[in-house]
Amino acid sequence: VSTQSTGTSGMQLTQSVAIVALFFVCVIAQTCNFKAANLKCEGTTQPQGIDEPQPLLSWEFEALQPNIKNESQTQYRILVASEPQLATPNKADFWDSGPVPSKESWGIPYSGKALSSGQIAYWRVIVWDAHGVQCDPSDINFWEMGLLNQKDWMGYWIQSTAPTPKSDCDYYTNNYPAPLFRKTFSIEYAANIVKARAYISGLGYYELYLNGKRVGDHVLDPGWTTYNVTTLYSTYDVTTMLSEGQNSVGVILGNGWYNPLPMTLFGAFNLRDFFSIGVPKVIMQLNIEYKNGSTQYLYTDSTWKSSSSEFLFNNLYLGEVQDARKKQDGWNTNNFNDSTWSHAIESVSPLGNTGRFRAQSAPPIKIHQVFKTVSITQPTSGVFIADLGQNFAGWIRITVENGCAGCSIKLRYGEILYPDGTLNGLTSVAGQIKWNNGGVCAPSIAWQTDTFILRGDPQEVFQNKFTWHGFRYVEITGFPGQPTLDTVVGLQLHSSLIPIGSFSSSNPLLENTLDIIRYSVLSNVMSIQSDCPHRERFGYGGDVVASDEMIFYNYDMFTFYQKRVNDFADAARPNGGITECAPFNGIMSEGLGGGSGPIGWGLVFPQLQWAAYKYTGNKRLLQSQYENTKKWTDFLISVAAQHNNTIDWGLGDWDGIAIRSLALTSNTFYYLNLKLFSQIALVLGNAADASHYASLANIVEQQINDRFLDKNTGTYSNGTQCDQSFSLYHDLVPADLQSKALNVLINDIKNRDNHLDAGIFGIKYMFMVLSRLGLGEITYKMVSQTSYPSYGYMLESGATTLWESWDFSDNIASHNHPMYGAVGEWFYKCLAGIDFADDAIAFDHIMIRPDFISDLSWVSAQYDSVRGTIASSWTWDSKQFCLNVTIPINTQATVIVPSPSYYKSFFFKSVDIKGHIGKEDLEALQRSSSTYSVGSGEYTFCNS
Repeated sequence: VSTQSTGTSGMQLTQSVAIVALFFVCVIAQTCNFKAANLKCEGTTQPQGIDEPQPLLSWEFEALQPNIKNESQTQYRILVASEPQLATPNKADFWDSGPVPSKESWGIPYSGKALSSGQIAYWRVIVWDAHGVQCDPSDINFWEMGLLNQKDWMGYWIQSTAPTPKSDCDYYTNNYPAPLFRKTFSIEYAANIVKARAYISGLGYYELYLNGKRVGDHVLDPGWTTYNVTTLYSTYDVTTMLSEGQNSVGVILGNGWYNPLPMTLFGAFNLRDFFSIGVPKVIMQLNIEYKNGSTQYLYTDSTWKSSSSEFLFNNLYLGEVQDARKKQDGWNTNNFNDSTWSHAIESVSPLGNTGRFRAQSAPPIKIHQVFKTVSITQPTSGVFIADLGQNFAGWIRITVENGCAGCSIKLRYGEILYPDGTLNGLTSVAGQIKWNNGGVCAPSIAWQTDTFILRGDPQEVFQNKFTWHGFRYVEITGFPGQPTLDTVVGLQLHSSLIPIGSFSSSNPLLENTLDIIRYSVLSNVMSIQSDCPHRERFGYGGDVVASDEMIFYNYDMFTFYQKRVNDFADAARPNGGITECAPFNGIMSEGLGGGSGPIGWGLVFPQLQWAAYKYTGNKRLLQSQYENTKKWTDFLISVAAQHNNTIDWGLGDWDGIAIRSLALTSNTFYYLNLKLFSQIALVLGNAADASHYASLANIVEQQINDRFLDKNTGTYSNGTQCDQSFSLYHDLVPADLQSKALNVLINDIKNRDNHLDAGIFGIKYMFMVLSRLGLGEITYKMVSQTSYPSYGYMLESGATTLWESWDFSDNIASHNHPMYGAVGEWFYKCLAGIDFADDAIAFDHIMIRPDFISDLSWVSAQYDSVRGTIASSWTWDSKQFCLNVTIPINTQATVIVPSPSYYKSFFFKSVDIKGHIGKEDLEALQRSSSTYSVGSGEYTFCNS
């Protein structure tokens, strides 16, 4: 439209067009360009069998047009109903929240009608956009309640009548096979079934069958807990598995952690002395609902039959002995003759009178990736080595043809080979039992093994069931003929964590490093986060302290880490102390007394709660564990009070190369515990507690500086990478001494030719603080090394998972430990720059602040936060730095774009020529970047 028209007609034309334009603007303004999507209940899509009476509800947003900018939610309305068609305004019979003015879309507690056991709730969400326009309703989702009260359980725990071991030596024999249980029942009108659910828990592990078919795909179920405090059950939809007439249900049980061997791990710890233990037992209930409103129940009691299986021996560490000649074919089907079976007997509940029976909400363990054998060698006569190509945790499946009845095939597992090609299994021996130190009748060396005894069929297939191994190589002896590449396959097992992060760059070394980190993580998530998948398998707190944020960036950890916090609460000592491992196994290295572990490992309890809050918004976890966290913090204060308000002992910066400054690190951990609890108290509105514990933290901070800081040089304690990084990262360094303390760290790195020497905590703090101060280039030089000690050195040495030590071990140290994995956090948070702002809760305020690395030409990362997908990628062509970011709807972001030209000039002048960095250099470096505040949408920023 020409605005230069003159005369009356021109004015009328302009006004008419303006009116039409205004009309279209109004029409557009009345259209919402997004809607709620990806609905989750308790952090899970369509969870089945939850027992939270007020589950947390959350959603993200689906854009209906490309590149929607500056959009946010101003109101929401949650609709929950008994039927899908009722999940509409004014019809929702469970809950209609009505329009609620709020930007919140995460962790909103259900506040409607009390739900009963087994009830299904259908729900959807309607939101309003930034202009107050109502958006289209979300798709309908649902959740299902489990058995909410003990009275809802009709069944009894049952066990076999088979004899139990009479001595420690008996446990190592093949005389106590895994028990089988079965029961038949009738259904008259299968066509009238509307819903059927099986609720089950079997200790140590179970597999459930209906009419000869496996129920579900969980393995090694239920998840490991302190069984006398918390035992978990699972819920399965079996509606389509039932038939008219006679049906059969069957269960097989393994020992798991509930019935361990009396081995003394490390020559000192007999797990039977510390765990909640007993003979294998099961409780199961089948609820069958019909169209007429009636319910048929089947549950475990003494009318069930029991017998023995072909699993003559099963143990988590020593493996399995399976004798195919003992198989009872069809034992879990209708027509099986169980006349020779004995009746089961009712058993004592593992929970006693005070324990809690809880629905399993954390991701179950399942079979995931399948690894095919990449090579078969024969280093000696009759001994074959199958190489699966990847170190991992899981099972094997072996196929045997034309074997002789009664002949045995023995498998032994390991992570590495000797130079002559034979198996070296010493890095994965259970509890370092290598010198007859495992107790009476224990093997002299506790290898990971399996034995399969053949029945003589033309083809036989063996697969593990109640153990797992950590390995890459399988030694095969007793095999009839020549194994092929198809003989052995590996089945990767792990808790079913959903991947939510991706990272890549122009340097393949970085992505390869992240690959071995991820394989290490997945090898060590068998319902707990463990140290290694073979030698120990324990839930050490320190390993989580070192790696939790890295794992948050790579996997959805909402329910998994919620369980881990509860695990440590269940294992807490009467004095409030947090154990070194949860469940508690007796290990309390350099502990604080009364069974508590070392202070850095106990830090897991408040730190993991805080990380869960910052990454996922789980405030309820802070609330539920507040008194336990306070008790732990007060316990620390009482311990310190006996030593002049200090805690000078502990394990320090574990598995580093430099000397460990135990007093500095332990007192810093003490400070962190106080500070974290103060922050938790503040979030929960407990102002008095927040102030009190913050004051105590300030006192400890001053003591640390008074005792360990040389104000003339900026050196803390021994001046190691760890010592300087601990102090800088946690803001302990006085502002006027920051550059001095930083230069001590930088000079140490330079003197080591840009190599690291820190341990599991020091590397995290060092990588992060260097980037926070604008010096990510220094971290990159360490991370991109390929000589010892470095991640590249591990890769160059053939590692497919992270090692337990920086140097190659052929005897003691594991080759599958995720505790050095903090560099994976640095990839996302610093190289790609995806972080949350200090004031953020679950990434509602995003910080995009990538490091400029002159040797990289591009970096790309994506993170599926609880608010939606955040993406950051940048390119550098030696002339221009361009940053592309994606910010999800209903969030805001601060974007800080580095200035490559200034940075290169700064680095050359301050680091290469002057040899040190002054306070004015750091301030100028921060000022050189460009800062932008943006809402949702896609943006590109370029800088030279």
